[in-house]
Amino acid sequence: MEKPRNEIMKKLITMQYTRNELDFKRGTFRAKGDVLEIYPSNEEESAIRVEYWGDEIEKISEINPLTRKSYCI
Repeated sequence: MEKPRNEIMKKLITMQYTRNELDFKRGTFRAKGDVLEIYPSNEEESAIRVEYWGDEIEKISEINPLTRKSYCI
């Protein structure tokens, strides 16, 4: 599926998410290279990692926000 990373980040900001690279907490997201990690405000123990190859979504995983260990969806 093709969905540009910047488009998703803009949508998250309109949904009241905050970009924060250092303090990854509920209601925030961070972007590093081709990886976008989203910590939903309604979750306490899991976050979402979206991995890109260009503008194409390559993989979506559920991760532990503390250890960053992933569980494939």
